[in-house]
Amino acid sequence: MPPGWRLKTMNKNKGRTALMNAVEKKDAAAIKLLLAQGANIDQKDDHGNTALMLAIIKNDLETAALLIKSGANVNVAKKNSHTALICAILSQNTKMIELLLNAGAEINAIDGDRMSALMHAAANSDGHNLSVLADAGAFFDLKDKNGNCALVYSILNKNYEVTRMLVNCGADAVSVNRDLKSVMMFAIESGCADIFNLIYERAGDVNHCDYYGQNAVFYAARSQSEEFLKPILELGADVNTRDRDMQTPLMLAATTGAEGIVKTLLAGGADAGLKDKNGNCALDYAIIAGHNGIVKMLMDATPAALINSNSFNLAIENGHIDIVKCLIERGAGIDSLDKTFRTPLHYAAARGYCDIIELLIEKGAAVNAVSDEGKTPLMIACANNDICVVEKLVNCGAFVNVNDNFGYTPLMTAVFYGNEKIAKMLIEFENKKGVKSNRLKNFEEALIIACGKGFEDTVKLLLLYGASVNLTHLQQMTPLMFAARSSRPEVVKLLINSGAKIDQADAAGKTALHYAALSRDALSFDSLIGAGADCSLRDKNGETPVDIARNEGCEGFMEIIEKYNIVK
Repeated sequence: MPPGWRLKTMNKNKGRTALMNAVEKKDAAAIKLLLAQGANIDQKDDHGNTALMLAIIKNDLETAALLIKSGANVNVAKKNSHTALICAILSQNTKMIELLLNAGAEINAIDGDRMSALMHAAANSDGHNLSVLADAGAFFDLKDKNGNCALVYSILNKNYEVTRMLVNCGADAVSVNRDLKSVMMFAIESGCADIFNLIYERAGDVNHCDYYGQNAVFYAARSQSEEFLKPILELGADVNTRDRDMQTPLMLAATTGAEGIVKTLLAGGADAGLKDKNGNCALDYAIIAGHNGIVKMLMDATPAALINSNSFNLAIENGHIDIVKCLIERGAGIDSLDKTFRTPLHYAAARGYCDIIELLIEKGAAVNAVSDEGKTPLMIACANNDICVVEKLVNCGAFVNVNDNFGYTPLMTAVFYGNEKIAKMLIEFENKKGVKSNRLKNFEEALIIACGKGFEDTVKLLLLYGASVNLTHLQQMTPLMFAARSSRPEVVKLLINSGAKIDQADAAGKTALHYAALSRDALSFDSLIGAGADCSLRDKNGETPVDIARNEGCEGFMEIIEKYNIVK
């Protein structure tokens, strides 16, 4: 090294000092020179590393020893609060660890996550260095920011040897974390029989519940391990514990499909009649998940009253026909009512399950049962645009001309929801078999809806089969008025060409032209005037259609008025 040579004190990019650079390069001569020149031995770079930490990261024992001998602080921490000892543990360098401990490193210091060196050793499955720390007096039961201790970390890693070492050293086997989750629960989740047995022998309260209200039985059921569940039950764990959602271990097992677990729970006294906060029992969970074997198992343990209502409807809603058959065989009510008076056939129609509908009807289901809103299964199918279900129900005797509590028939329902294929089917069916007076009333009500919705093909069909183009509805409104009010210019043209009375007025004195102006429908306005609509007619407010057009500031209307030479 040239006489008078002196290193730059700082690297601007990383905040590194000359001493740090020398340590990284393992340049012993430069290190000694800088120390002799008074370099700040504990200066930190941008990441909080000191020269000693860099030596540890480089596994440079000789340099680390030199720095410590020269007064380096062995307990200084990085930005993430990792101490020199934690850095050595992460590097798994036993000699470095021993060097730091002998130099007075704080063995139980914690980092920003509140993890100690011992926890890091457990998390890294580093049994050898964990024993070094244990022999030096490290605490076993310190907890990190989540309340987990070193024992939990060894279990998470499924490391039996490290777990055994910690337990034999006195680690707390009944510790719980911030979520009240116990070591036993972690052991069950690990799926490792050796670890489970080790903790089981030291088990505390097997009925301890975590933050969510679940005890060890829940964890064993979730792990689908009879090997863990049976000994837990033998310790007296409550098989009917209910969590925050009022769920039981049996409900959980029914969802997972673990038949062995369900059988063990039932043998251990699980109550199949308990309900969760939504009113579902374990059988319902199995039905929703479609686990036929568990369904059959639970039916023997579930009160008949539950099977006859909610469970049956759930099986139908989820399309499990085999389960539906099974429930029927066990006496489920074909026409049982839910709280809204819907029958199983209503549920099947709502989901569109033709095979289940056929089965229910075959078993005697009432095709025309009505809900508390007066709706039949056919009405529900019409709303859902399910033509297969509609056809099946109609062919099995469903009434096509009955009204619900809102006055809607199946045809009106289909038209309202824009299901024109179903509407056509119902129109043609009723035209062949319906009573004429009832049929025409149904058609005319449907015509009003179709005009308002703008369904041109349905309007044509209804007119073809006898619906009057000039019928009057509420407030003496005609189909033409409904079409104009709803801005349906194509339907307006169709009605004009079908003989609609253009100047007929409703109870408010308004004509279709008034409504075209109110809805700012220039196309309908043009068609109506072109067909001879009288622009001078006044409603009961004394306004003409032209007055309304001016007041509304309708774009394009003045051009239409000028086009037809209408006097302003």
